[in-house]
Amino acid sequence: MSAAPQMVSSTARPISRNWSLPNILTYARVAAVPLVAGLLFWPDEPWARWTALAIFIAAGISDFFDGYLARAELRVPLPVTALAKWKTTVQFIALAFLIAGPAGESILPGSITTGIVLLWIAAIVTLYTGWDYMKASYDHAGGD
Repeated sequence: MSAAPQMVSSTARPISRNWSLPNILTYARVAAVPLVAGLLFWPDEPWARWTALAIFIAAGISDFFDGYLARAELRVPLPVTALAKWKTTVQFIALAFLIAGPAGESILPGSITTGIVLLWIAAIVTLYTGWDYMKASYDHAGGD
């Protein structure tokens, strides 16, 4: 007696893009946000500021690798401009100065003011690069 053909049920799924390395790095940065914010609730504790800064720096470094890996994997048609990369770098440095806050002031006086000035520069450049990307995406989508 021959066996009846068996139906093979495929319940195993291929690894989702949700768990690609760029996405895992993004998830880690999202998880870092409440950690950094929570540590900033102890403004008079230098250890909290330095720990927040260390987490922030790690997140910033992961952002570089995330963007690099995601752009090779997806072949994004709108490449990141050099100005946008510089803007992100200035923004990152500004926030690092501000996260260090009073603890940073004790080592480098004027660091909070430096952070604020750099953040304003990054904000102004963000308006320009945002407009530039919006125009490029509109042109890419077939706009006139």
